[in-house]
Amino acid sequence: MSKDRPLNFILIISDTLRRDFLSCYGNTAFSAMHTEHIQKFADKSLVFDKAYSASFPTVPHRHDVFTGCYTATYMPWAPLPKSSP
Repeated sequence: MSKDRPLNFILIISDTLRRDFLSCYGNTAFSAMHTEHIQKFADKSLVFDKAYSASFPTVPHRHDVFTGCYTATYMPWAPLPKSSP
């Protein structure tokens, strides 16, 4: 990769998938879910085997991810303010 070309990444945050149902995390039976496209994406990507969420549910978690801070105790259930770093 060229030093002049910036790295790009895609971050997927989903609160409607169970890790144990995804083939990229070892489910070969697909249980009740067929995840062919997620598997193809994972085959070309970096997949985290251990990641921990500071907040639950989704909106506070997104605030944590994008600010790098634990925000559940003081952020409202609303979009991230434009003033956030």
